[in-house]
Amino acid sequence: MAQPKVSRSENVWLEHLSLLAELPYPGRVLMPAVLAAIRKAFDGAPLGFFVWVEGEDDELKPTAIWCERVNGAMTDLMRTRLPEAFENFPLKPQLESDGELIRILQAQPGDAENWIYTEGFHPIGVHWGISAPLFDEDRRCHGFIYIYRMLGREPWSDEDNQRLKRARDQLRGLGQQPITTLPPCPYRFRHAAQFLFGREGQMLARGTQGVELLYLYQDFNENFVPWNIDGLAALPLRARSIVSSMCQALARGATVEPVRHSVDLPAGRFEFHAETLTGVNGSDPSIAVRIAQHEPLDLSVARALIDAPFSLQEKRILVASTRKPSLQQLADHLNITVGTLKIYINRLQAKAGLPSRQAIIEMLLARES
Repeated sequence: MAQPKVSRSENVWLEHLSLLAELPYPGRVLMPAVLAAIRKAFDGAPLGFFVWVEGEDDELKPTAIWCERVNGAMTDLMRTRLPEAFENFPLKPQLESDGELIRILQAQPGDAENWIYTEGFHPIGVHWGISAPLFDEDRRCHGFIYIYRMLGREPWSDEDNQRLKRARDQLRGLGQQPITTLPPCPYRFRHAAQFLFGREGQMLARGTQGVELLYLYQDFNENFVPWNIDGLAALPLRARSIVSSMCQALARGATVEPVRHSVDLPAGRFEFHAETLTGVNGSDPSIAVRIAQHEPLDLSVARALIDAPFSLQEKRILVASTRKPSLQQLADHLNITVGTLKIYINRLQAKAGLPSRQAIIEMLLARES
């Protein structure tokens, strides 16, 4: 069957997804970046979900979930009714229908009255959905992507549905890449967030970047870490233990010293700092936590390349160049000769009007900041 022709802009977008899928990081780490890039190509799509699964097709089990808007009603749904949602919308039929199940159900009378919509999606202004299962090179399912359109808009078209399928076909290597032979990748500060915990362990406040940061601040060995919970359970084990001990000391009236540590995780280096805040006007003291993420530089550059006017191979050169390889290492990584690599580099620098790959990388990162 002949493949439909796609526009040049869509080809650029699909190549960008391929670039993200080639990064040597676990698929669960890349889920936020991939989902944001996918949703960019869909008009009126304010919400996306990405579910990572493991197991055979008959027994798929979610091991991580990322949702871009986890506040209000959607947060409550994920905290309390996520298992029920999977019972109402089981993964096996989704897989067997190649993701069509969501459109089939939404076409049925009364489907909009399902609690998933009335309690979860409608309060944040979204309704219409499309989805697609992701496969690896051996056709094993390793995830599902969901894109939702605003309430009041028309349902997604067949072309929208096919565009999502074309996107998922670029992601077969997601999380499957072997460890690179290039030099180690440096880190770059991405963002930080503040959190405030009461002495009973309740989360009193969190910064605007806190949701994604807590999702990434885990080693993913604890499946389904409840990063969207307003409590200590949102923290990974070590940080959870530190804040819990500080809360217990506060409750005893003991002096609590600040605690700092850093840890390298799949999503980068995370710096943790916790200290007590004295209560004012008779209020109880609390624990202030700051978490900062320094992500791998190649991931930062890959994200920043989404609209850059370079070919896929030129983008690969820039992403790999963040690790400061020799020309021979870079050529071996791309499976080309050093002579061919030099031709690509000269063309790349001419396009950008800059004298070096490092200057191009700095320009891209400055635009993203």
